[in-house]
Amino acid sequence: MTVIKPRTEAIKFELVKNGLTLAEFSKMINYNRSYLSLVINGKRSLSPKTASVIAKTLGKELEELFDIKQKEVN
Repeated sequence: MTVIKPRTEAIKFELVKNGLTLAEFSKMINYNRSYLSLVINGKRSLSPKTASVIAKTLGKELEELFDIKQKEVN
């Protein structure tokens, strides 16, 4: 199982650097703003696909914005 945790400050920095509000960014990637806020702040889990969409849209590598760990399932 893959566990993905956002690097909250890095994501927020990229949003500001690109002149985007969370509302604007959520429209760009077609995700609900409330859900995206929870994900970015680490209060909601996210799929590898969602993490990839966020990273690609911000022009970053996945590992620059997220900590990714493989976890054994017992």
